[in-house]
Amino acid sequence: PNADFQRCSSDVFSCLDDDQCCSIDSSKCAGMTMNCTSGMYLDPDKAGNDIGNDPLASCCTHVATCGSHAYTCPHGYRKTVGVNRMQCASDAASCGQKDS
Repeated sequence: PNADFQRCSSDVFSCLDDDQCCSIDSSKCAGMTMNCTSGMYLDPDKAGNDIGNDPLASCCTHVATCGSHAYTCPHGYRKTVGVNRMQCASDAASCGQKDS
C-alpha cells in the first residue's frame, strides 16, 4: 500500500504506533537486531547512527559505573565505599535506579 494515502487510527502520533507511515531503517542503529556485548548497552541516543562496519562502536555504549563522573548520589545520600567499579544498568542516570 502507498503510505501517502494511509489513514492513521487517530492523531499524527498514532501513525508511528501503527507502523503505517514509518518503518525501521535496518541500516541504522534503531534497526539493529544484534545484542551489545557484556558491559555495553544499545544506546537510544545512537538510534540514528549508521550501523556501518562496526555495529558495536556505532550503536553500543559502555555501561556507566558508580564511579562515573556523570553520576552523583541524590540529596541525603553518599556514595558507598568500594563500589566505583560496580556497573549500572546503562547510562549514569540508571545508576540511581533500583532493580525491579
